Amino acid sequence: MGLRSWLRSFRQREDEAALKRAEDMQLESPEERRISEGDMEGMQADEQAGLAWGETPQGADRLAEGDDE
Repeated sequence: MGLRSWLRSFRQREDEAALKRAEDMQLESPEERRISEGDMEGMQADEQAGLAWGETPQGADRLAEGDDE
């Protein structure tokens, strides 16, 4: 198997996976779509806050609960 044929098969698998994800998203209800999109936004916000403040997720949870010492 040459490099070109390997890349072609790799791209084909990626395309098939993307089509499957798109089909799955079409079957989601609006509520499921809102929840899944919100989770991603929340994780991104947590990661950005961690980078800005130098906190780990566990440290951020501790601060949010008010258990800081």
